[in-house]
Amino acid sequence: MTIAESRTNNFSSLRLVFAVLVIVAHTPEIIDGNRSRELLTMAFGTMSFGQLAVDGFFLISGYLITKSLINTPSLKVFFLNRVARIVPGFLVAFWLCVIALAPFVSGEPIFTFDVLSKAVIRSLSLGSPQAPGVFAALPYPHLNIPMWTIRWEFICYTTAAALSVVGFLTANRRVFVLAGTAVFLVANILQLALHYENLMIGLAIRLPSVFMTGALFYLYREKITYRGSTAAISTVALLVCMFFLPLAEVAFTVLGGYLIFWFAFKVPATEISGLANRFDISYGLYLYAWPIGSALVLAFPDGNPWLIGITTVSVAAVFGLASWLVIERPALNAAKKWRDCQITLTPPPVANLENAVRASDPSA
Repeated sequence: MTIAESRTNNFSSLRLVFAVLVIVAHTPEIIDGNRSRELLTMAFGTMSFGQLAVDGFFLISGYLITKSLINTPSLKVFFLNRVARIVPGFLVAFWLCVIALAPFVSGEPIFTFDVLSKAVIRSLSLGSPQAPGVFAALPYPHLNIPMWTIRWEFICYTTAAALSVVGFLTANRRVFVLAGTAVFLVANILQLALHYENLMIGLAIRLPSVFMTGALFYLYREKITYRGSTAAISTVALLVCMFFLPLAEVAFTVLGGYLIFWFAFKVPATEISGLANRFDISYGLYLYAWPIGSALVLAFPDGNPWLIGITTVSVAAVFGLASWLVIERPALNAAKKWRDCQITLTPPPVANLENAVRASDPSA
């Protein structure tokens, strides 16, 4: 078994770290309305920890989703797995924000046909929840804005599935994925160098390029060697590139991607990874952090950012654990039972059936 196929890795702890980094980035931004006190921005003047964490999520997702596509027997099973993993937890978090939180942080009516009908549409399209008048006293009056990434995550799943259908994930055609990803990475550099500010086009370039770079780390897994010396060189090169806005994100995508997968596979699995594999709270931590942090800032406008951040992590971790135990894990178990049931009910091919009959009937 290659390291790419091994289940002993540090992906779970990496996802947990990225979820915490999102909170580290967002806490001062929720208070100030800008990134002036965001730690990574202060250090390099380019990316924030929030951007870095989202890119880290998409790199890991690109790798694991590509692995899943190649090893899953059908697209129906693939999408069942994906929906079971992200949609139930997302929908519960979405409607808790709208129904349980919004009425307490808004001065406007929430339970109206207009508000709720729009919320239904947004929830079904994996958009972030919205309600009028929420957190009006804060610089960012958003109910749970980080949930916008979930829609893009699913778009990337669908894109990868389409590439699988046309055969671009095979060894003979993966060069097309390499070429296309290279074009997107160059486009990302150019849009930053030219200060192109169309948000949707920028995201349509940035996130798929990061996701597909993660996919390439899996597609070319037999050609990539993870060494400590190479990781050290990548770290130095990445730190230099982080000072230059056009290069920072692509450098993190490629060099940081190497570091992520080196850590995932070559560093001995940590105890945190083992615990996170059993209780994967990272998704719930991500889903609930923004509304909890915003509520804390609203309640304590002069609070210490570090104390608010630590409290946000602690409370969101409890919600994340509840989400895993009550929603996410049961949904995954239900999907697994359905798959197992379908396998049991699917008749074997005729040749195998004849062999089974002969084996069970000595007179045959």
